[in-house]
Amino acid sequence: MPLLLAGNLKAELQSAIINTYQPDSLYHSTTPEGSAPQFTLTARANSPTVLHPDLALLLSTSGSTSSPKLVHLSASNLKSNATAIAHYLELNQNERPITSLPINYSYGLSVLNSHLRLQLNSWAQLERSSHQGNGLFYELSAPNLNKILAHCSEHEQTICSLGLSAAQWQEAIAATPPRGLCRIVAWGRALECNRIWDGYNLIATMSRALTLEL
Repeated sequence: MPLLLAGNLKAELQSAIINTYQPDSLYHSTTPEGSAPQFTLTARANSPTVLHPDLALLLSTSGSTSSPKLVHLSASNLKSNATAIAHYLELNQNERPITSLPINYSYGLSVLNSHLRLQLNSWAQLERSSHQGNGLFYELSAPNLNKILAHCSEHEQTICSLGLSAAQWQEAIAATPPRGLCRIVAWGRALECNRIWDGYNLIATMSRALTLEL
């Protein structure tokens, strides 16, 4: 169950929230100045927290700039809100949203959720083969990694992984070789350039040999 916080949150307020709510892990930026974004998942030495089964998100309120105040939201809360916004604004699949608000803020998150909800509702009508590189996110519940790999089509290129080891992915790939997939990367590194893209070595494919015979 996530809690999204602003990256520029004051250190004393961040510490107060962590001490109050005692999260099991922290996913935070470890980016050196002037470098590409890097994030680290850090487990904390806490006893496992038992959460209410309906709890899906803790969302900070506007008042949390002075003291930690969080709203408890269920998955049905989020879906209902996103569906209502999409209906009221008459959104369709041709919409391309913009927002100046961060997603850890309720309005910023609602812009994201309402458009994702619209895509998920119409997923059955979408041709996956025609949806390449357009940033579509969808939700899939699977009992193991093999089911996820089997679900990947030849048009899905990258999987972002959080909390799983390379050995786990290697075992799954050996049992269920994926189609089309060319990269499995840590969460937060999907947009980093790599010499292998679409299964091709870009340097080898887009360059030519030069021979000097002197």
